[in-house]
Amino acid sequence: KAERGGPAGLIAPWDEGGRGKFAGQPAVVIGGSSSVGQYAIQLAKLSGYDPIITIASAHNEAYCKSAGATHVIDYHKVPYSALPAAVAEIASSVPLVYDAISEADSQKASWEIAAPQGIVIVTRAPVVGKIGQEAEDGKRVFYTYGVVHTADNQEKGGILYRVLPSLLAEGLIKPNAVEVLPGGLAGIVGGLERLKAGKVSGVKLVAHPQETA
Repeated sequence: KAERGGPAGLIAPWDEGGRGKFAGQPAVVIGGSSSVGQYAIQLAKLSGYDPIITIASAHNEAYCKSAGATHVIDYHKVPYSALPAAVAEIASSVPLVYDAISEADSQKASWEIAAPQGIVIVTRAPVVGKIGQEAEDGKRVFYTYGVVHTADNQEKGGILYRVLPSLLAEGLIKPNAVEVLPGGLAGIVGGLERLKAGKVSGVKLVAHPQETA
């Protein structure tokens, strides 16, 4: 079983001592223009990580940098197999890799990028590392998921919901760019087809049920 919500050695930026705690440490976020990825970038910035290297489409570079990324690697030009070398040109040792895509190839690249004793966070079932254990070089993989109603996430989720309004009001966290689907619930099928075809990038699709004909 994958570790979920375990003691990864990380502190939330809203906890005591968390803001800027990891100042000057590099971080990599794969899928920085995705909904999950752009929040990972923002939280990494609040935590002090620098540089923050993200992998995204070149046309979303400005969007990723507005979230806090310092470098954007275009996945159209750099395949996952070449990603560790591309990252190494920017940062020689990366203690944190957040893989918001978490396909098999992206996880393998994430694992290779992570420094000894480093952490790889994935959003799908891990295919790298020793699940629940440290590798020989101390690397660990964590499987995260954003459901606050489960027992192991309730406390963290409650804290997040309490601090989120002030983070938004101060501009420290910025909401997603969104696209409202036409036709309410009837628009969801077309939205899913666009997602499947890879025609959605840099926005979160939203349906308003009350607009259903």
